[in-house]
Amino acid sequence: GFQYPMHTTPTLDFILVVSGQLELGLESGTQLLGPGDVLIQRGTVHRWRNPGPEVCTFVGVMIDAAQA
Repeated sequence: GFQYPMHTTPTLDFILVVSGQLELGLESGTQLLGPGDVLIQRGTVHRWRNPGPEVCTFVGVMIDAAQA
């Protein structure tokens, strides 16, 4: 049930869910990700939430994408 607050980062993010569930919250709604799902995002206002009782394991790679 843990949730990060809405935020943005100056990065290009690659997220791969290994196990459990991860909910991506955007200003326009939410998207539930599960094992094998991949998300790529850049500079969006977003939040993360673990919607279930089990631990969510994911791999995240963040590459600097600051606007010049």
